Parts: sequence; C-alpha cells; structure tokens
Amino acid sequence: QEENRKIVDGLNGRIVEFEKENKRLVDENRKQREELEEYRKRHPATVGVKNGKTYDVKQENAATGTAEGTGKRKQGAQTGHKGHFRKTPKITDRIAIHAKQFQCPECSSPLVRRGFRKRVIEDVPPVTPRIVQYRIERMYCTKCRKFHEPDVDIALPGATLSIRAMLIVAFFKTGMRMSIEDVSMTMREIFGLSIS
Repeated sequence: QEENRKIVDGLNGRIVEFEKENKRLVDENRKQREELEEYRKRHPATVGVKNGKTYDVKQENAATGTAEGTGKRKQGAQTGHKGHFRKTPKITDRIAIHAKQFQCPECSSPLVRRGFRKRVIEDVPPVTPRIVQYRIERMYCTKCRKFHEPDVDIALPGATLSIRAMLIVAFFKTGMRMSIEDVSMTMREIFGLSIS
C-alpha cells in the first residue's frame, strides 16, 4: 500500500505540473492570438507594402487558385478582340519563281500549271565584316614643327573597331545583359568579328 501511495503522489505531482504547463501554454496562445488580431487590424490582407509603397492584393479564390476578378480565359485569340499581327512589307527586293515539280509526287502523272501562290519571306542578309584601311594624310606645319592629320570619325582614336561595332557590343552587354563570353561568341558567330 505504501508503494501505491508513492505512485499516486508521484502521478498527482505530475498532473499538477501538467496543469501549470497547460495554463502557461493557454495564456501564451491567447497572447499570440491577440497580437495576430492587432497585426491584422494594422495590416489588412488586401493591402501589401513593397519598397515603402502600398498596393492592393486581390484575394485568391480557393476553388480555382486564381485571383478574384480574373476569370479563366481560353488561350489564343479572344472572341471580339481586334487581331494583332506583323504586317507583310509592300516593297519586294526580288521576285523568285519557285517551280521545280513537273510530276505528281504521289502518282507520278504530269502536273498542269494553275497560276501562282504568293508567299513573302523576310530574310536577314549574310553579314561579313567590312575591313577598311584608312590612309590618313599627315600634314606638317613648318612654323609649329608639328604633324597634323584629319580625324577619322568612324572610330574612336586608337580603336580597331568602328563605333557601330562598339555600340552593338555595348547593347549586347548592357541592354541584353549578356556575359562577356556570350558577347564575344555572338560577335564572332553573327558578324565574323573576333573580339576579346
């Protein structure tokens, strides 16, 4: 019996400890809920803050996972919308007649001409670098004892690349955010210019 009494007393002590721990956790939970409610009052769910500026946040629809007000649209052209497409250029550099078949590819019978179908194709001309050697006339002033030569305005002083080539490199580097290796490869592959 003495042994049972010790076990019961030990269990009662543990129950008291658990009740104290439970009371502490309930109080902590209540404080956390109050702080959360206070935070939600100061920061509504429909307003966000980014870089010090507030913006509206659309509530997400739980069923579709999309923001409310943005219904699911079908892909491609929407009915009733004006079409957008690239216009075919009017000016043609050359006209090529493409007529190579005189036999039907399926039954090998002779084909009869029935007019033409137009198809306009835009192409980029092959690019090869133009290498120009400038012979700059040097003039000497006998009074000042100095040489004078005219400016070459197609390139910067001492540069071996033209300003146009340098602008393309600058556009690739800063505008397109390409790495130096990619810029070098692109200039070599497209324009045939080796730069380092």
